[in-house]
Amino acid sequence: RGYTVFAIRPGSIAKFNGPEMLENVNRGILWVKEHAKEYQVDPNRLAMLGASAGGHLACMAAVSAADAKSKTRVKAVAVFFPPTDLMNYGGFKIDISGEDQLAQSIRRLITPKGSETIDVSRLDELRTAFSPARLVKPGLPPFLIIHGTADFMVPIQQSRVMVAALQKAEVPVKFIIKEGGGHPWPTIHEEVEQMADWIDGQLK
Repeated sequence: RGYTVFAIRPGSIAKFNGPEMLENVNRGILWVKEHAKEYQVDPNRLAMLGASAGGHLACMAAVSAADAKSKTRVKAVAVFFPPTDLMNYGGFKIDISGEDQLAQSIRRLITPKGSETIDVSRLDELRTAFSPARLVKPGLPPFLIIHGTADFMVPIQQSRVMVAALQKAEVPVKFIIKEGGGHPWPTIHEEVEQMADWIDGQLK
């Protein structure tokens, strides 16, 4: 469709925590803008895409660049099945002080750099600070969110709460629900085409 695509690798949870990965994403956005002339792209007409954990980071990058003058702000955000609320996951609050895989993953994600342990009293504060659905504010760029009803890793509730937060803040948002869609689904190329159509409408 004539787009130039930059793939930003934020790093994995095995090496980086969430704030570090978000910093890597923002550094990537700045790099693209700084090299826009070299790649013949318009730095003011960028869309940010992501899926699953990448969708979470894309949402975090967007809500943390709410100010219209932010250097990392983009014009549109399109994501597949993103985690958005670490305080309310699938309709209930997870005890992340435990040793199950999900609890450990969330703790690694939110633990401050250089900390071997984390104060239990700060767990809610830290995961709220990394829950984009709880950080939405007016003035954000338009969002497209796509999620399947049979997602076994990220409950569709995670997209629903993000959509509700965006609507409450009067941020333009389109929500596409894939009936029976998992994480992902065999015909996801159809939704990728819908995403491309939506991006056309936002950037052209």
